[in-house]
Amino acid sequence: MWSRPPFALFVVVGVSTDVINKILEEAFRGTQFSLNPFWLPSSDDYSDAPKKGPVGGEAVEGAKPPVPSSYKSPFTGNSAEDVAGWVRYKPKDVELDIHFFAVLDRSAERGKVVICSQGGDELRDMDVLEFLRLDAEVAAAEVCTAQPGTWEGVIASRGGVRVEY
Repeated sequence: MWSRPPFALFVVVGVSTDVINKILEEAFRGTQFSLNPFWLPSSDDYSDAPKKGPVGGEAVEGAKPPVPSSYKSPFTGNSAEDVAGWVRYKPKDVELDIHFFAVLDRSAERGKVVICSQGGDELRDMDVLEFLRLDAEVAAAEVCTAQPGTWEGVIASRGGVRVEY
């Protein structure tokens, strides 16, 4: 597999928990109700990050709505480049895809998710960061099924985007 859930979901601007819950519900729909693909961090020290299980074990799932109304993102005010580094340097026992993650920016209010890819065409140049804004349902489907060549095709057809801080 070129991509593997769960994918970190970083809230980098003020977004209500109602919006976050709607995004998570739509993302679940995008996997044909098979798993929750996005994990929502509640700390910046990896303490609540999903841990790797036994090889061949059950798939690790992301966050299941509803998110508590008291949720506050530890990444509000961070840039996409900042959170890319957080993913890149995660501990080895943390079960998060290193090449794909998602960002909730101002477009989240419109049901959009910014899917971020780091690594370039071959997933080897970690300084290459690409962004794609999609509806949450489509974003989950795209990132869960990303394959060499198809991701680049989607970026080329939809054009890269900038994160809306």
